[in-house]
Amino acid sequence: MLTDQPVWLSSVCERVKTQCDQAWDSFVVGEQAWDTPMGELVASFLKHGGPKAELQLIWLMMFATRRVLPCWQIYCDTSEPIETVNVIQNWLIAPQPQDWSKFITPAEPAYQGVPIVDCRQCDTSAVASAAAKAAEFIKHRNPLAVIESLGDADAAIDQSPLQAGNHYREWFINVATPTAYLQRDLTTDEQSAFLDYNIDEVLKN
Repeated sequence: MLTDQPVWLSSVCERVKTQCDQAWDSFVVGEQAWDTPMGELVASFLKHGGPKAELQLIWLMMFATRRVLPCWQIYCDTSEPIETVNVIQNWLIAPQPQDWSKFITPAEPAYQGVPIVDCRQCDTSAVASAAAKAAEFIKHRNPLAVIESLGDADAAIDQSPLQAGNHYREWFINVATPTAYLQRDLTTDEQSAFLDYNIDEVLKN
């Protein structure tokens, strides 16, 4: 875990780490979502992060969704969630006016124009939702959208065949969360930290 972080962030990361055997996903909706591990994490940012908290959470959603984009790419030949993440990433680096309304509807997973409706729909739809909820938060600033986006990213990798070698939760707690607090992009090594495979090689096959 990165060391350049306040006590409150270290504390909430440690608490979330102890809940790695619990669901982080967004099946719990509405106000009850605040009682989930991701709800506690988001609440801590909003309570202690001050005026930077919302941007820190946007960085975190971008990191999380970008990490699980391959769960979409291995099945789908459209690029909507990828485009959404790229727009958010560019906006964070160089903010400028953006029409977020066109990004807040989750894309429908499909391959060669045929909708994906079998078991592959679980992880692909979760990726699309994670990206759309991130854009929704930027547009409307409803913090429940952050909980849902982070939960969807976790659900996507949990349902994916890529899950075993991804070690997503270790990466999320130890790398993504403290770096989002610093409001900077991840280095190449940080993006691939805890991965047991080369994602470029996976996507070639």
